[in-house]
Amino acid sequence: MGVGWWQYQSPPNLYSKLLYKKILSSQLLHSVRDNYAKSQLESIGIRNVINTACPTMWSLTDDHCSNIPIEKSDSVLMTFTNYKKDKSSDAQLLLLLKQNYKQIYFWIQHPKDYEYVKELCEQSLDNAVQVDFIAPSLNALDKALSEDVDYIGTRLHAGVRALQKKKRSLILAVDNRAIEISKDSHLPVIPRNDFSSLKDWIVSNNDLKLNLPWETIEKWKKQFT
Repeated sequence: MGVGWWQYQSPPNLYSKLLYKKILSSQLLHSVRDNYAKSQLESIGIRNVINTACPTMWSLTDDHCSNIPIEKSDSVLMTFTNYKKDKSSDAQLLLLLKQNYKQIYFWIQHPKDYEYVKELCEQSLDNAVQVDFIAPSLNALDKALSEDVDYIGTRLHAGVRALQKKKRSLILAVDNRAIEISKDSHLPVIPRNDFSSLKDWIVSNNDLKLNLPWETIEKWKKQFT
């Protein structure tokens, strides 16, 4: 249900092919969240697979998205990915957010995130960047998203959560997962180092129009009823 492929890779080898053939149903439809994962499974003969996008996005209907603000907030909630660090890029992002927002919040999804961001702030010019840390829990994230904030960060599902909470959101892609989901669904995603597009997004009005595969979502659900 809603699975994706880990990184860009060559087609699965013989062992993986035999394993998947053994454990996956040959009768029911399997749900993947992007066409890249679908093509990888189809390459080893598993064709009872449909793209349903990520189940976390199934609540993002047109009506829901029409209530997401299109104008910039004065505050921003950001995230980084601890296993995909890029000090130069992340430091540049912090300074850019400092220039465009009055308040910066940082949600700690992983324990190592705190020390990393603290270090980046301390190394910023004249300690210019200050952030308010949000505790590493879903409740704390939801509370932060109850305020008037934008979301900008590398955590894919923190960005989806922000959209669920009707917040203007932009996900910075650090691997194939956000990129591939965005190709199919138009989820707001840009490469992490595309600062030109990021600057444009911050200052522009952005009307969110997702393209979710509602027919295949319903098709997958109905097989269980």
